[in-house]
Parts: sequence; structure tokens; C-alpha cells
Amino acid sequence: MRRYLLHRLGQSVVMLIGLLIIVFVLLRLSGDPTNLLAPRDATPEQRDAIRDAYGFDRPVVVQFGNFVRDAVQLDFGSSIRYKQPVRDIIFARMPATLELGAVAVVFSTMIGIPLGVLAGMKPRRGIDGSARGLALLGQTIPDFWLALVLILVFAVKLDWFPPFGRETFQLGPFDVPNQSIILPAFALCLFPMAQLLRFTRSSVLEIAGEDYVRIARSKGIPSRLIYRRYILKNAMIPLISILSLQVGALLSGSLYIEAVFSWPGAGGLLAEAVGNRDFPLVQGLAFLGGLITIVFSLLADVLYKLADPRIRLGAGR
Repeated sequence: MRRYLLHRLGQSVVMLIGLLIIVFVLLRLSGDPTNLLAPRDATPEQRDAIRDAYGFDRPVVVQFGNFVRDAVQLDFGSSIRYKQPVRDIIFARMPATLELGAVAVVFSTMIGIPLGVLAGMKPRRGIDGSARGLALLGQTIPDFWLALVLILVFAVKLDWFPPFGRETFQLGPFDVPNQSIILPAFALCLFPMAQLLRFTRSSVLEIAGEDYVRIARSKGIPSRLIYRRYILKNAMIPLISILSLQVGALLSGSLYIEAVFSWPGAGGLLAEAVGNRDFPLVQGLAFLGGLITIVFSLLADVLYKLADPRIRLGAGR
């Protein structure tokens, strides 16, 4: 286990270096980065001052070394628009994104896994067809379009939930969101819920056909006990890695949902930063989003290994 963990940590470091290279190169794909940072009517003197302030006049190798040094310390400079350190701005917005992602994970898990289990237990029946139809819709409907439909129906027509913003109430020292989080969380959870439903159903069906399950049936063990002891327990193991990856994706990929619902999180901040040509802020958000995904990918593999020690992966062979 220790060898496997060290192997995965090494892979994560390589992925992190690749992420740093990608974020660094993206700034230079459009040519001189000064064109992104300078006003449209900037004079040559102003552009030279920007090049000197950000170090764009230095050799590329030196620029990349300085970028890696600062990124490891989560230092991406100051925002062009807000005139504040990028790190402080992101950390101020991150709690709202964490709240939204956590509620979306709860929704996707509570809906997707039970429906997948029921569909796998009763294949080719009504519940199976309904579950597969829901999974198909969840993987094909664009989340931003669903967000607009939810606002139109449940906020405008029925007036059940607030359409925009983040309303909170005080719970001790914490600001806890009220029903304003329901619509954006549901819009965000639809795609991962569909994936969990589909994978759960497939796992249940696959394990139900294994030899040890057939032997248990031949011994007269009740079906309810077979599903609980043999099928569901083993079907949940591959879902650990899927769910862990979905958590990372939800926390780093809520751009459109936060923008539609005016949710004051890091995703909406990224949309604002792109529109304002605030590249230091875009760079910091892109790096942290990728870092979250890498961390949860590592966590998924470790939990997968811990859940079933018989699995031999990578350096564990």
C-alpha cells in the first residue's frame, strides 16, 4: 500500500507540473501577454511598464521558474480589476463554491445511487426504463439550459425559490444558505447524478451474474440478503472512484451555474475575470481548479485501494 501511495503521489506531482506548464503557456498563446493586461488605448510606455512589472521582458525560462515558485505558494499577483491579491479574492469566494458543490454531491448521491440500485435489481421493468431515461436526459441536457428552465418554472412561475443570489441565515458563527441553494445545486448535480445512476445499475447487473451470487441463490439464501451482503457491497466499490472524481469536477466546474444564478462563488468569479481581461485572476482560478481535480483523483485511487485490498493497481503489482 505504501509503495502504491508513493507511486500515485509521484504521478500527481507530474500532473501538477503539467498543469503549471499548461497555465503558463495559455498566457502566451495569443502572443504578447501585455495585450491581455494593458488597456486597449495603452501607450507604448504603458505597455513597457506592464512588461517590466510582470517580468514579461525576461527570458522564458526565468519567467517559468518564477511562475512555478509563486504558484507553489498560491501567489498569482494582484488582480487587475480589484487591485487585491488574487489569493485573497479566491479564498473569499471559495466557501460559496464549496457549499454549492457539497449540496450538489449530496443531491446526486441521494438520487443517483438508489435509482441505480433499483434499476439493477429489476432490469427490463418500469423502474429500469424510467431510470435509464433519466440518466440519458441527465447526460444530454446542458446544465445552463436546465438552470434557465428551473428559474422560469420554480422561481418565476411557482415562486418557490429565489431566482438569483445567495441568501443565508446565521447558525452560530456561520452563514448557512437557505432555499436559495436548491435550484443551482440541482442544476449542477444532474450530470453527475446521471453518471452515478448508470454506473450503479451496471455494477449491480454485472455482480448479480457472478458465480458466487448464483451459488448463494442455489443455496436458498433470500434475495434481499443476497443483494445486501453480496451484490450491493461489491457494487459500491467502483463508485468510490467515480464519486471522488465527481466531487472534484463539481468543485472546479460550476462556472456556468454560478454565472446563471449569480451565485457569489469562484465559478462566477472566473466568468467575471474573463470578461474583464483580468488574467492574473483567471490564471489563479485555473490553477486551483486543476489542483482540486488532481487531489480528488489521488484520493479516489487511494480510497479504491483501501475499500478492496485485493485490488492490485500500478506500483502495487
